[in-house]
Amino acid sequence: MHLLIEDIKNTLSDKEFSILNRRSKGETLQSIASDMHITRERVRQIESRALKKILSLNFKVDKFIILNRNEFLDHNEFNVLLYLFKKKYIVRSIENNIFYVLNISNEEFDLRKITLHKLLLKEGLPISIKELKNKLNNELDKLILNILLAELKAKIENENILYYEKLSKADIVELILRKYRKPMHFKEIADIFSKLSGKNITSHQVESLLLRNKNLYLVDRGTFFLKEEIEKNLTPDIIKALKSFSYKILKVLGKPSDTIFLLEKIKEKVELPKNITPYLLKSILKEDERFVSGRKFEIWLKEFDIDKREDYEHLITNILRESDEPLSINQIQEKLKEIGRDIPYVTINMVFNRSSNIIKVEENLYTLPEKLNLTEEKIKWIKEKVIDIVENYDFPVSLDFISEKLSKEYSDYSFLNRHILYSILKNNGKVKIIPERLVVKADRSREFSSYKDIFEYILKNNGKPMKINDLLETYKKLTFDFNFKINSLYNYLYVKKTFKVENGYVLLKEWSLEDFQEYSFEAKKRFYEKAIDDYLFYKEFSLESFDPEKEKDKINRYKNLELEFSKKEPSEKEKINWLKFLVWSRKPIEISKLLKYIDESKLSEQDKEYIQEIRELFD
Repeated sequence: MHLLIEDIKNTLSDKEFSILNRRSKGETLQSIASDMHITRERVRQIESRALKKILSLNFKVDKFIILNRNEFLDHNEFNVLLYLFKKKYIVRSIENNIFYVLNISNEEFDLRKITLHKLLLKEGLPISIKELKNKLNNELDKLILNILLAELKAKIENENILYYEKLSKADIVELILRKYRKPMHFKEIADIFSKLSGKNITSHQVESLLLRNKNLYLVDRGTFFLKEEIEKNLTPDIIKALKSFSYKILKVLGKPSDTIFLLEKIKEKVELPKNITPYLLKSILKEDERFVSGRKFEIWLKEFDIDKREDYEHLITNILRESDEPLSINQIQEKLKEIGRDIPYVTINMVFNRSSNIIKVEENLYTLPEKLNLTEEKIKWIKEKVIDIVENYDFPVSLDFISEKLSKEYSDYSFLNRHILYSILKNNGKVKIIPERLVVKADRSREFSSYKDIFEYILKNNGKPMKINDLLETYKKLTFDFNFKINSLYNYLYVKKTFKVENGYVLLKEWSLEDFQEYSFEAKKRFYEKAIDDYLFYKEFSLESFDPEKEKDKINRYKNLELEFSKKEPSEKEKINWLKFLVWSRKPIEISKLLKYIDESKLSEQDKEYIQEIRELFD
């Protein structure tokens, strides 16, 4: 390269070299012409003549060379050289000072780059650069890979590619799936995406990107996998059978169905791989133009020409209307199957919670208002009466209590219970329902919007831990919820991080049982009694105190305690705590004995004052 520089300098005049140098730095013909007091056309002619001289020199690049600006002392010379190469070859910079000069056609360069780009999109993220380059056959492709990584702004750490700034987020989430080669939930992919890119992305953004990607299948709830991997295990015959049977079943039904129902029907006719789920069947059918996809599992035929489909609430309402008695969710599911629908339990439950047209009459029984002779006027009257009642209470009140009150006072409403009231009031903006049991005026719900608020209020108001039975009784007195069971309270407290249960006492999470000494003593009574008795036994006796023939048990006990206390004598702080326990449990004899073995020289002033008070009381 340095010889070529010498040839260039010897071939060009100073003016020609200067113009090429300035052009290599991006200066315009006009700015150079102004400085040199010549015309713009004259500058162009000098540049053109200089290039012809240089290009006539006997130099060529075999396939590629790598130029490093840092190896040249004279950067003006390097700039001219680089400018020359750019006129004759493909030149790409991957760093500020590193340049690749490639002696190939633009067509070949583009073709190789496209091939490598396809390779990157198949390899997944993260990926080792060394692993990638091992897949390439020659050094030229390895150089072009470096160029491509620079163009894609690859984020590289420890020779591993983590992320491509220039690739779309949709491509990145697919590359993560390609790396792990297993079905993955969108939340898991979102976490990996954030770690690789260092950028925040919500799990719902990732879910949306995955749903739009035609190279992926939704295979389970929120879980996606590569279509090509699925198709390795599903033969074309199986896919054809899935579409064919689904078409025939829908054709007979003549109306929308869902892939849960279709899959069960297909399994009756043909043995299918276990990995085919209603989600995967939906993904497969959506690709066939004969099928139309609805929400979740819904599917129907394009030939049905449906403008407006029946929603779930309408389907369920029709079933309840035709029934002479209230139905459970399981019974409703069976009747839905009879009309070609298989709606999940949780979805039906969501419909019930949202709908104002369905009444819950027992724990798992539902009906319609007209079946209970609940007209709009009666429902309005019930709402007004409930509001009148809760107006008198600042605390949430039990729906059981209100239903009993209305049933006794108004014989026409003797059928009312907590569940029916909940169904009537759940979408009423004037009151707030606290998990189906309690009701409070909406403007007071800020203070009490959950059981957590209620139990937290009771404990804070009490100012100290409560036995679980006492907490339950206080709750009942405040809410009139006399049907709330202790098992329900246990279950609630154990899953809520606001509370903890220790030795039968309920505490707020920030409380410690040790801070409430009487509760700690009560909870650990046996522990304290044994510890103090062992220590005093060891201190008050010696081995000589016992008859070797008659008191072998006491001798063995003493030896064990001697071994224990010789290794670690209880601290003075621990003895003070024992003393407080003895005072609490009213044991003056043990108090007098323990006082003899407390070293006051090791006590704080506060503990010394406490000892003095105890001595005055018990001496």
